[in-house]
Amino acid sequence: MKGQSTSLIDQRAFLESLNDSKPPCIVFIHPAGPLMGVRFTLEAPSYLLGRGSEADIRIESPTVSRAHARISRKPEGWVIQDEGSTNGVVVNNRSRQPSHLLRDRDIITLGDTSFKFLSGNNVEAAYHDEIYRLTIMDALTQIHNRRHFFDCLDREISASRRHKVPLSIVMMDLDHFKLVNDTHGHLVGDHLLKAVADRIRPNIRREDIFARYGGEEFAIILVHTEHSDALRFAEKIRTLLRNPPFSLSGKEIAMTVSVGIASFRGEREMNVETLVAIADRNLYKAKDRGRDQVVG
Repeated sequence: MKGQSTSLIDQRAFLESLNDSKPPCIVFIHPAGPLMGVRFTLEAPSYLLGRGSEADIRIESPTVSRAHARISRKPEGWVIQDEGSTNGVVVNNRSRQPSHLLRDRDIITLGDTSFKFLSGNNVEAAYHDEIYRLTIMDALTQIHNRRHFFDCLDREISASRRHKVPLSIVMMDLDHFKLVNDTHGHLVGDHLLKAVADRIRPNIRREDIFARYGGEEFAIILVHTEHSDALRFAEKIRTLLRNPPFSLSGKEIAMTVSVGIASFRGEREMNVETLVAIADRNLYKAKDRGRDQVVG
């Protein structure tokens, strides 16, 4: 089609979506609160998103502009466009974009607020899948949340005890993270948390659990992992976060992390609270000893 850059596949997918029994929607996924999981069905040709009273989808956040972005139905599909906002439109954690053709499950971020775009024949099933995902995932960093970490740790401790195999956990806290928020603002702080998770994620095995424990603290369950191997892994992550510095919003931000380790082989009684407490004590020893180190 003349003047359009989308592929035939994109066009065919959009035409098929016109026959869907359910229209596409965006689902509120961040921050946590009463709006978590609320969906906004896209049936009209266009929707203005923003903080102002004129917005079709109002977002009560000081980081969102009064008229922040517009989602419109175009010949090629649903498109989100920046309406001259202060903090821009980010899709799938990529840099600010003036316009973006939305695909199924794209994550839209406006300021500190995020939505997920759902489309296609399975939009209803996808919505219910997303609601379940919100119960186990941290919407900001797209890794597991604290609740899922504890559920999995309880299960892995039982398995370790039953089969007498090693189990280790790693607790990490970003050093001087409050200074980042105070100096650069909370939006940059949020971007840094995402960037930290993205840098660590490729080093996590499929069988392990990587979670945001809370605030600037992260936790990892290392199944079938001896204490010595956990220490080596933690040292690798510490080095990985230290270099190179993170580049965010045109700023270079140096970051270090303090790490605590706890392990056992199933040879004695152990529960979730005790194992986490051991790792947590070692984490605070690392802080007390000057930060940017691993204790276990």
